[in-house]
Amino acid sequence: MAFRICLCVMAMGALAASAFPSGSWQTLQYLPSGISITDIAFMDDGLHGMACGYLGSAGYVFHTTDGGQVWTASMIESGHNLQAVSTASPVNAWVVGQDGYIFSTTNGGYTWTQQASGTTRDLLDVCFINVNVGWIVGGNGDGSSYLVLSTINGGATWTSHSFGSDCISVNSVYFADAFNGWMGGRSSDGPHIHRTLDGGSTWTRQTLPGLDQDAAITGISFSGGAQGWAATS
Repeated sequence: MAFRICLCVMAMGALAASAFPSGSWQTLQYLPSGISITDIAFMDDGLHGMACGYLGSAGYVFHTTDGGQVWTASMIESGHNLQAVSTASPVNAWVVGQDGYIFSTTNGGYTWTQQASGTTRDLLDVCFINVNVGWIVGGNGDGSSYLVLSTINGGATWTSHSFGSDCISVNSVYFADAFNGWMGGRSSDGPHIHRTLDGGSTWTRQTLPGLDQDAAITGISFSGGAQGWAATS
């Protein structure tokens, strides 16, 4: 089921803050109302982007090819909320969500194919550095292992690198290249950030400043080298 979303835009899109000298943000409004948008990703060209979310029990993905002036939406799955999206090219993207669901597209979001994750745990974030190599993390309030999946063939197969037993959630993952990556979330003794130097096969926990034990790392991003940022709940 595909349909056109109605948008009210004043410029190139809500993420194009740098295009405005004042640093302002422009609001995108769309129909149908009530959809919760959980993640958004744009290519470096500023034109091709994806957003994912859900309405009730239906998962949705939205895509644009003109910087957000026009979005097209497709309902791709009933009964599973979608939590994160990653784009590797103008036509290749992946979305992940509830109950271990992974979907991929090779035509810019017009059609999606389910991939086998090998887990029924919630998948919360996904990061691809090219059309072949990507990672997924998750786990949501289940107090189990740090859930880490990786692929080197575009998701045709996924390999588990999950470890430990005290994880509450892994909310965010970021890879700078095929080897160096970070993930963060919440464990039984508070928020955590782990780093890998070998593409996600092994992870080392990093020291964090004093944070509330109930806090979680909800986002991680690096600008290159050793400089990075993390957000907490």
